Formats: sequence, C-alpha cells, structure tokens
Amino acid sequence: ITTLIIIGAYVIPLAAVPFAFKWVGGVFGTVAGMVNDKNRGLLDRGKKKRAEKRAEGLHAFKTGTGTGFAQSSRFTRGVGTRIGAGVGGGKGFLGYGAKGKARLDQMNRQNSMDAIMKNPAWSGVNQDDNALHAGVLLQDMSKREAREALKARGDIDDAEADRAIAAWGASGLGGRAAAIAAAQQLVSTGTGYKNIEDMSSTLARASGGNTSTATALAGFANSETKKTGRHDLAPGFSNLQSIVQDYVTPGGAPSADKLAAARTEAWNSGSLYEHANDKPTNLKAHIAHFESELSSTDEGRKTKAATFFTELEAMKPNAKGTNADLINAALDRNAAKVQTTIASLPPTPFSPETVKSVAGPNMVTDPLTGETRREVIASRQETAQERVKRLAKTYERPDPNTM
Repeated sequence: ITTLIIIGAYVIPLAAVPFAFKWVGGVFGTVAGMVNDKNRGLLDRGKKKRAEKRAEGLHAFKTGTGTGFAQSSRFTRGVGTRIGAGVGGGKGFLGYGAKGKARLDQMNRQNSMDAIMKNPAWSGVNQDDNALHAGVLLQDMSKREAREALKARGDIDDAEADRAIAAWGASGLGGRAAAIAAAQQLVSTGTGYKNIEDMSSTLARASGGNTSTATALAGFANSETKKTGRHDLAPGFSNLQSIVQDYVTPGGAPSADKLAAARTEAWNSGSLYEHANDKPTNLKAHIAHFESELSSTDEGRKTKAATFFTELEAMKPNAKGTNADLINAALDRNAAKVQTTIASLPPTPFSPETVKSVAGPNMVTDPLTGETRREVIASRQETAQERVKRLAKTYERPDPNTM
C-alpha cells in the first residue's frame, strides 16, 4: 500500500499538468478578452465612449440640434446644417439651390421631432410657453430684439421676458429645427397662442420663410388645436394656410376681412357640444369676434353674428363652470343689440332648397285654400328672424355608437 501511495504521489500530479495548463489558459483568455472587449473592456471602453461622443457631436453639428460650442452662434449652426444637407444631385449643394433647399427644409422638419423633442434639455422648456416663444424669436433675432417682441405680445413684463430668454438659453437648444419644435409645442399646450394672428405669424417665423414648412405647420396646427379645446384657432386648413403664407411673405400680413372670415369659420369648425366643452379661451375669442360683427355694415356678416348668439342660447342649458358664466354674460350684454341687428336685416326670398327643407319633399294641400304647402311658403319672403333660426346649429351630444 505504501508503495502504491508513493507511485500515485508522483504520477497523479504529472497527469494533471495538461488540465492545469488548459484551465490557466482559459482564465488568461477570459481576462484578456475583458480588458480588450469593446463592449466590456477596461482599456477599450473609454475609446468606445469617446467615439460615441464624437459621433453624437458630429450629428448635432450637422443637424443644428446640439447644445455645445458649435451651437453657440447662428453662424456655426448655419455652417453645420449646410454640411448636413450635403452635396446632392441636380441643383442641390449644401442646402442651396432648389433641391438643396428642399433637402435642408426636410432635414429641419425631421430633426424637430427626432433630435429636439428627444433631447433631455427639451423637457426643461416644453411646458413653458414664454420660453418656447423665445426659442422661435431667437432663431433670427438678438436677445434684445426678442425681449421687446415678447413684451409686445402682452401680459409680459421685463423680468418675465428676461426669464423666458434665459430659460431657453439654458436649454442649449437652437436653430430652425428647435424653432419648428417650439412652434408646434405651443400649439399642443393649448395655451401658447392668443389668437389666429399670433399663431400664424409664429408658425411663419418658425418656418424660416420656407413655404412647404409653413404649409406643414399650418396642417398640424389646424388639427391639433381642436384636440386641445381651441377651435378658435382652427379655421380650416386652407384658410389657415393662406394666413400663414401671408406672414411668410416679407412684410406681408393678412387683411382684416380675411381674418374676420377665418374667425367665423373657426366657430363653424366645431359643434355646439364641442364649444361648450372647450377651453374658456375659445369662447372668449368667439364672443369678442361676433360682438364686433354685430356692428358690421355687411348683411351677411351681421346675419352670422345674430346666428351665433342664437346658438349661444342653445348652449346655455348645457354649459358649465366658466363657459356657462361667459355665455350668460355675453347674452345679457348683447341682447338688445342682437334684436336691433335682426330687425335691421331685410327679408329674403325662399330659395328652392329652403322651401324643400321647410315643407318636406312631398306636396301637401292646404285644406282651406287648396294650395300646396310648398307654394304657400314660396309665396312670401323669409324674415331675418326665421333665417337666423334656420341657420343656427342645435346642441346635440355625440352619439357614442358613431364616435
């Protein structure tokens, strides 16, 4: 037994030598892999991070969406975005020419969603209306000019204007992509714009004078404002696009008549149920508009104003809270003027369509005169009171089966 133990003490360790070398080699390989692996390595991890940072910085420079030194001035941002537009075929070259301009414009619109709204700095200003307005203004204004423009919007003093500019500056965001994002976000907050002129001029400024971007922003705004309870800012895509394009034209602005027609169409864009449940700002804007329309010299505009107040009467039993207070105050304040306006409107002949809608599709004989009802209606004119009542929308809750 002793002899066998002695032999085993010599032989067994020798037999284990290959396995020991294999194990040590495996451990060494694992450690070496950890040190040099680009995903887990100690030496290459810093190199990988630096490469990622360089790539992020280059992307930010080429899209004009970064927060570093390259975005510290309009000049460097402009150089970056021109490089980002690249060298295209045809007439496109670094954002110049017809094709280059279209490419640059598309890049800015895309970056407003992909780069700006996903930037952590965005969360610091995306609910700050005044800071967002500063972001649009600073696209092509100095801080001093932006300060005065913010104050000119009303209800903003020097201290608030300075705070808004500082808040936007602290975010580090800049360039046209950021201005586009800010203009869109002001639509989505539901409180960012005072009226159609304010919104349209801001969208035009954010577009940088580009008609296709202005059109895209108008389409977004006309749809989004309804979702946020601001039907007063939704006069229909074609109307809003036309107004925004007026502001895009250097020194241009829409006429007073175009704005008045747009405000009327904005009221017609929603049902009475929607208006009753919209933000109070919506009703305030419409009441102010139609109050002024009662004094118009145009019979069509006066008729629409009288119709509006008839619709307010229909909304009265269903409105609540602030909206109910606004409706009651408007009706009391304008009751006499509405009646005077209606009395001043002349009667008009029944149109064939009106006769049909009032009498129904069938001819009904009057038992006393033997005349058909349609002929009886057509034999006289429609009074302004009847016309206003016929034109007024009725208050109806939406059918849940069709929503």
